[in-house]
Amino acid sequence: MGIDQNGLTFLLAAKALGVSFEATATIGHQRLFFNPRELRQRLRVAGVQLSVRKAYEVMQSANGYAEPCLSLLGASNISSLDVSAYEGATVIQD
Repeated sequence: MGIDQNGLTFLLAAKALGVSFEATATIGHQRLFFNPRELRQRLRVAGVQLSVRKAYEVMQSANGYAEPCLSLLGASNISSLDVSAYEGATVIQD
């Protein structure tokens, strides 16, 4: 499970409409399925400038999981819920 380019576009549109990502929970530990260039392009369209270096850091940090990207949207408290600890979710619940 993860966030692709379309998912990122959706999240950015929600942010533009005023959605707060301060406390964010994901169902499953979400991975990122886009590259740093695509991240920079989508953010630029949303009015957020991101350096090439920062884009690579976001993509490489957290082993490819979405937390650093969600932080760019304003998330400061991020939880991931999953049925097993396999992917490193923060809350294990069946």
